[in-house]
Amino acid sequence: MERIYRQLWNEAGEIKGERYSQRLSEYRNGTITLKKGILQPPEGEKNAHTYYTFEIKESILFNDELKEALLELVTGALGELLKKNGYKKGDKTLCVGLGNEKMTADSLGAITVNNLHITRHIIDGSPLKALSKMHNLSAIKSSVSGVTGLNSYDIINGVIQKTTPDFVIAVDTLACKSVRRLGRAVQLSDEGIQPGGGVNNPKQKLDIQSLGIPVIALGAPLVIYAKDIIREYIEGNNVKIKADEFLHALIVTAKEIDIIVEDYGVLMAAAINRALSRA
Repeated sequence: MERIYRQLWNEAGEIKGERYSQRLSEYRNGTITLKKGILQPPEGEKNAHTYYTFEIKESILFNDELKEALLELVTGALGELLKKNGYKKGDKTLCVGLGNEKMTADSLGAITVNNLHITRHIIDGSPLKALSKMHNLSAIKSSVSGVTGLNSYDIINGVIQKTTPDFVIAVDTLACKSVRRLGRAVQLSDEGIQPGGGVNNPKQKLDIQSLGIPVIALGAPLVIYAKDIIREYIEGNNVKIKADEFLHALIVTAKEIDIIVEDYGVLMAAAINRALSRA
């Protein structure tokens, strides 16, 4: 079964029109750029959705100073999204690691889950009042339907019905349309996440409407479709990409992906741990 990656929002090609507004900020002498976007809800929905897209002009590989700066920014953005959606100390949070951990570029969610400070089992099993000051965090790796035979939504919804968390944080590998953003961006949103939504093959969306609780999505673009690499370099030259089924299914990643995905997984886990403990 083909794995369909959700694309980085700013590049997803969706018609935003007057519903979408964006503000730019720069940090660390322009090394990190933040695009904060507000998406007004369609008719019938109440709340606007917020997007944070951090673009990094340098590689984070072996750059601890840059990683720490990015970590603090992502932590702050996640904290703002939690606060906006009514998070209170002690609220139960479920982190979901999406993707296939047996495929390196797709293991971002699993690596993030592996590095979280899980506390729910401690809090639920202890009468000590001091533990009420801890963040209440549980986590699962939902994998992909090609491995489990089950849609991620069905697994996550079943866990929610049994454990009744107040929030979901979903972590997944994203796709980008420019090689310049491959492994050099982080995106957060409180709109939820729809696997395949950026490439016209939508799966069941994970959001407050489908799950009944706020869903914050967190991801990094670690793959790019081969057709998008070709399009980027021939754009404007009046050359058309041949509609080849194999080409359109070919996905590319960086040669250092094993190190990159580990760095981003550790970073995202640290951001979740910090944001929940500081809230």
